[in-house]
Amino acid sequence: MLKLTKEQAKHHREAAELVTSQERLSAEEVEFVLLHWQEASTITNPLDGAFFTPLEMAKDLALHIGGSRVIDLCAGIGHLAWGYRCRYVNDWERDKPPLELVCVEKNPAYVEVGRRLLPEATWICADIFDVAEMDLGYFDDAVANPPFGRINRAGRQAPRYRGPLMEYHVIDVAAELARSGTFIVPQTSAPFRYSGVRRSAWEKPLTYRRFVEQTGVHLGFNIGIDTTYYRDSWHGVQPRTEIVTADLSTRIARTSVARTATAVRPHVASRPGPPVPQPLF
Repeated sequence: MLKLTKEQAKHHREAAELVTSQERLSAEEVEFVLLHWQEASTITNPLDGAFFTPLEMAKDLALHIGGSRVIDLCAGIGHLAWGYRCRYVNDWERDKPPLELVCVEKNPAYVEVGRRLLPEATWICADIFDVAEMDLGYFDDAVANPPFGRINRAGRQAPRYRGPLMEYHVIDVAAELARSGTFIVPQTSAPFRYSGVRRSAWEKPLTYRRFVEQTGVHLGFNIGIDTTYYRDSWHGVQPRTEIVTADLSTRIARTSVARTATAVRPHVASRPGPPVPQPLF
């Protein structure tokens, strides 16, 4: 568990008091909680690998999201959902349908806070690997700031992806639920290097190429967001990340995955070397 400074602990207590109050929260109070409620306050945080999205990053990421029906996977207490809600409610479009937000989070403490901040959203306390079978319908967009890397999944896996990286499992689950998606991933899992580098370039590591081969989903560039701008706004960490987008309709059908898994693979004499990085622009 991360150790909080005195100031962080003070602000966390104030945020917790807002959550437990009986009054309706204003937008300013919701954002105070989003900024200062500490994920490290729960004993399961080291196992969950959860680190909440910086609020301004969530609002900028919302520029990639579209539609009136959006699902937030690994939602935490609702940073990404709130970011899109702010954009949807405040844009200039008239006669748009009501926004339907669905937030999925397995930590019940986070869900309790999220329901207080975004009561208009549907909150589901569940494991991410159960969502595809819940008959939630199809969404316009999916968003996620998933746990990164080799998180203990208790043997569970996404429909197509068979590798060890949790971020790819979450994107593969999202492909069952939505037409498109926007995700925060470690820079090493993105097919490009843009944030915090002197020369941006397309670089597709072997782990990414295997993900594409198994799922049919290709990850794309964003509108030009350098995520190092938000590095000091994370709680207790400073991860090197990228925002990736995806057309999830290109996913491989599950039946095709089953046939591929049972097929005999031809002998390959040698593996090709890593691709040469190409300029991003």
